Amino acid sequence: MVVSPTAAAGVERGAGQWASRQQNLWNVAVTRARSRLYVVGGRGYWSEQGGLLADLAAHALSSAEEEAPDEARNRLFGALTARGAAPEAGPVVNGYACDLLVSGSQSGVAVIVDGSGIGAPAQPGSERALERILGRAALFEEVSGIRTVRIPAWRCWAEPDTAAAELLSGTA
Repeated sequence: MVVSPTAAAGVERGAGQWASRQQNLWNVAVTRARSRLYVVGGRGYWSEQGGLLADLAAHALSSAEEEAPDEARNRLFGALTARGAAPEAGPVVNGYACDLLVSGSQSGVAVIVDGSGIGAPAQPGSERALERILGRAALFEEVSGIRTVRIPAWRCWAEPDTAAAELLSGTA
């Protein structure tokens, strides 16, 4: 889903104020987006406005930060493969995506790699990022019926073999 709020620096403030007051509208847009939501607009402008659009702007990752969780996922993928598993990267189930899906005798496990905080020191409000990632994992599990676990990206970087062993043994 692509959303383009028609407000930015230099544009009449009425449009931006109207868009920022439409919390129910944004809630519907975000929850219906399922696996991808693109918000087109001035990140700097919206981060100063408050509300959901400010939250989205504040937590938008730069392209360099987006690559870090992918590399963490790749390290875990390699460790799982080395242990004889056949993980699937980035599968979409019923419109929702996870980072890895590991099939096995225990009916499989979905993995959400938590890359929050990568490239930046902890900031006030970091608990929101944790709430979002836990919510994403719970939603994926509910929709897919597959046990879903959150693994911090730092574990994929620092101890991919241990994380892989825990996933395969069912203790993760």
